[in-house]
Amino acid sequence: MPRELGLVRRGNVWTYRRRIPTDLVPAYGGRTERKKSLQTQDYRAAKRFRNHIAAEWDAEFEQKRFALSQPRSDRVKRAAMLNVREVETIIRRYVATKSAEFVSELQSPAIAGCDEVLWEMECECNDNVLSLRDPADAFVGRCIHDLSHEAFSEYSDFEHTLSTTERVHVRELLRRAALELERRKLAALQRKPLDQSFDTAFGLMHDRVVTLKQMADEYLTEHDKTRSVGSKRKHMLRAAAQIVLDFFGPETEVAKLDKNQCRQFRDTLNAIPSNLRKHFPDRDVSFAEMAATAHTRGLPMMAQITQEKYMRLLREILD
Repeated sequence: MPRELGLVRRGNVWTYRRRIPTDLVPAYGGRTERKKSLQTQDYRAAKRFRNHIAAEWDAEFEQKRFALSQPRSDRVKRAAMLNVREVETIIRRYVATKSAEFVSELQSPAIAGCDEVLWEMECECNDNVLSLRDPADAFVGRCIHDLSHEAFSEYSDFEHTLSTTERVHVRELLRRAALELERRKLAALQRKPLDQSFDTAFGLMHDRVVTLKQMADEYLTEHDKTRSVGSKRKHMLRAAAQIVLDFFGPETEVAKLDKNQCRQFRDTLNAIPSNLRKHFPDRDVSFAEMAATAHTRGLPMMAQITQEKYMRLLREILD
């Protein structure tokens, strides 16, 4: 779309509107247009902001095209890697990220010095908060769709891997996430100090959402720096770390792990066979299926010393 097009005024504030390419409409849930407030009354500033957003959307469109070009089975496998704990973590991380971005956005000269823009933003947030408090409001469905699409852009069809109960839980958490975001925006616009979240599901305002994969990556990087080991040892350590991630889920928030989950991991190790990747080259096979198959086929169980190695690695990653 030519960069000189797409600017429209809403009141005195400029908005960027753009048609979604026809081949990508299914990826956007049937929507045919995107729009974003540029939150400025200045035409030249609006053109600069529009060009920046247009470049971001160009890149996003290309990513969507690539994702749609992949075989559906590959995309479903990617989604199948998410468990409900990981879904919750992604939603909490999205709220934290978007909150920080909004606070930073308010500090830009084009917004900070314009009382009319700030007033319009505050009115819009107030309206959104009222709508999001009512689960039956039509606005809620659109909000959940948009938030879900943005937060889970890397996980196509992720909801199809969840049970009906989990799906209801996730959709309600998405509504609460949208409400939490709007309330945080409103507090920022009103210059109210805010250290606690409005909804306890989203923790402290300045909490960093740390995933198990982030902790594992940091551990492996530090291990490589501080210990002189060969490539074979490094490969074995990464393979062991992958087993840990496969069990708990790489997007699982570390703060949400508890003793019961660690005990489940220990008990699972005691029920699965040695040489996992030899017997189960397909990584989409669940640990429960591995244990059942090992029992049926009479496969040799994982040695106690190997089980202890995995438990020790888990402790070292979390330390």
